[in-house]
Amino acid sequence: MSTPTPAASMSASRPMIGEFAQLIGAALLGAAILFGIGYVPTRQMGGDGAVVGMSIGLGICVIASMLGAIPIVCYRDPKPATRQVAFLGTIAVRMLTTLLLFAVVALSRRFDAKSLAIWTGTGYLALLGIETFTAIRLIKRRDGGLR
Repeated sequence: MSTPTPAASMSASRPMIGEFAQLIGAALLGAAILFGIGYVPTRQMGGDGAVVGMSIGLGICVIASMLGAIPIVCYRDPKPATRQVAFLGTIAVRMLTTLLLFAVVALSRRFDAKSLAIWTGTGYLALLGIETFTAIRLIKRRDGGLR
């Protein structure tokens, strides 16, 4: 039995890194679009403090997205049961990370609670849709269905 060479293991990890980068890129793009859409109304309604709350709420969602991308990228088995485990793992990681970070930031009482809650929820839902679409495309491409 031979051991894989470092070059072989590096080339095997390149698709994983590329998929991770695509998922994170989609999350960052989604958060940037949400920030652009919400900046003016949030500032008009709550001032600069509300914009800070919005930024932190969206940042929480991006961090949760980054951690949630790990199961999708790492589970490479084509079996449907394994894919279900990966998607469930992603959902659990994203939700727990979002709730934990939101609780820590909200309990600190340093930021506008209303904008923090609104934008964490909005960001969570929007990025969930974006990431689901991106993950499905990545898996189809992995299976040879998309080019």
